[in-house]
Amino acid sequence: MTDHAPALRLAAVRAFEELGLLCVDDTSGADAERAALTDGASIAFAGSRTGRLTLRVTADVLEALAENMLGEEGPHDEMIRRDALGEVANVICGNVLPAIIGTAARLALHPPERRTAMPPGIPHATHIALAVEAGLADVTLELDAPAPAARAHARR
Repeated sequence: MTDHAPALRLAAVRAFEELGLLCVDDTSGADAERAALTDGASIAFAGSRTGRLTLRVTADVLEALAENMLGEEGPHDEMIRRDALGEVANVICGNVLPAIIGTAARLALHPPERRTAMPPGIPHATHIALAVEAGLADVTLELDAPAPAARAHARR
């Protein structure tokens, strides 16, 4: 299986830095910190490949995204924070998929859904953790194997 972590990391770092105006570092994401991931957004996609990208963050990252994306200090209501998080997840997903499966692939991204917990043992998943400002972000890309017809077409 191909390691998609570098492409996922690049897309996530760029989204946080360019869209969210937040500083990002790699982190091992200790279990104690993972427990503090309070909210998440998930983007399902279908087409040439199917899967889901899930972004979960700590409360301080959630509020900082809303503040920076709106250009006004908070606190912001829950819907605004979730919209900001959904937009960042959407941008990460929209940037990582062409890097992984190519720009010719046809995909439909579904609207963001709230997702606060991840089921254990997701097959075909790539996972990264990032230190975002003083908080933590956790990004998981679930990418199903190509359908047999898609693999045969790719070999032609």
